[in-house]
Amino acid sequence: MKKKLFWMLFCLTLILLLAAAPTFAAKKGKGGGDSGAPGYFSQGTILIAGDLDFNIASGSTEIKPDEGDKESTDQFKFSMGGLGGYFIIPRLEIGPFLNVEYTSDEGDDATEKSTTWAIGPQIGYFYPVANKFSIFGMFGVGYASTDDKVEPDAEGAKDTETEGSGWLIQPKGGVVYHLSHNIGLSAALYLDYYTGDGSQDDGNADHDFDLTRTEYGLKIGLLGLFN
Repeated sequence: MKKKLFWMLFCLTLILLLAAAPTFAAKKGKGGGDSGAPGYFSQGTILIAGDLDFNIASGSTEIKPDEGDKESTDQFKFSMGGLGGYFIIPRLEIGPFLNVEYTSDEGDDATEKSTTWAIGPQIGYFYPVANKFSIFGMFGVGYASTDDKVEPDAEGAKDTETEGSGWLIQPKGGVVYHLSHNIGLSAALYLDYYTGDGSQDDGNADHDFDLTRTEYGLKIGLLGLFN
């Protein structure tokens, strides 16, 4: 986990340096530095943004309670999100967000497929630090729902279905490189904290449960600013 966090921080730092290099090398013009705030993030500006988180992984899982048996796994994960915002004052926007995530995990004995979505309000603050280069922070809270299905490979084995719902808290922060006055590329580190409850049907009986999950990662996206 520490190694994964290191590489995400390294990638974000590299993106920051690449985006800032041509900016600091060029002469300051109109809209440079903090003076760019009214142009990009003035009051009344409308924000429309989307991002992607794409991951394919292959490895092994050690199940310690079962005497350390190892199971080979192949995982595919894809998530996308979208949001809209309205700048109520310069640099500060509020609006709705929507996240959708799909995961498929194939093991030696079963295949697990999961779909999760979340919707709710978010608030964000953007700060231009140089020509074509801004940093931002966002915070969202929303209702989340998840549907998970495990399909055993063994003939005659019953599927296990899990449904749950609860609340998602998502802070994130990153950088925007402005390709033009209206279009920008974004890269952000995010943290998803989910808490909720649900029920599981293993084909024989239903079981209720409480669930807490924490996940972090790097999102790459595109945003539009219209005023």
